[in-house]
Amino acid sequence: MSKIPYGNALLDDIYDDDSQYPLGAETEDETGREYVFVKFNKGVGNVTCVKGMLLYGLDSAYPAFEATPDGNSTGGSPVTIAIPNRPIGLAQAVLTDGKYGWAQKTGLNRQIVYTDGSITQGMILFGTTDDGTVSGHANPGNATYTIVGTALEADNASNQIPIGQAFINIL
Repeated sequence: MSKIPYGNALLDDIYDDDSQYPLGAETEDETGREYVFVKFNKGVGNVTCVKGMLLYGLDSAYPAFEATPDGNSTGGSPVTIAIPNRPIGLAQAVLTDGKYGWAQKTGLNRQIVYTDGSITQGMILFGTTDDGTVSGHANPGNATYTIVGTALEADNASNQIPIGQAFINIL
């Protein structure tokens, strides 16, 4: 699938369906950051998605780019199982259940990144089972889940990495 021209992709917009862009479509902005088009799933925990939350793919019963920040999503009806080892990207809009939007895959973070409060400069970032947050470790071999980036600065007192202070690299 070819990338959507960036001028056509409105990264902060929320969509009712995938008629504007196909699920899994990709775009790249003028700085080289890459994004993927996702469908939001609130998960079993009924998690609200805010800008900057890490989104995970769901099990094989769902489309490849249906995503949730609910790292503890392991049941419910229908069953929704988040896969912390399958990060999709950082949400670029406040999404509600069943809505569509963009998630950042690569480059300097365009939105704040939510953390578990343990991040220092230079740490490798990886997902957690805490809703939409990242954790970190100095040694990549000790990452609990798939690595999603690197902290260029420490997180702040609000457990956030400010815009432009994390390099995201979700493949």
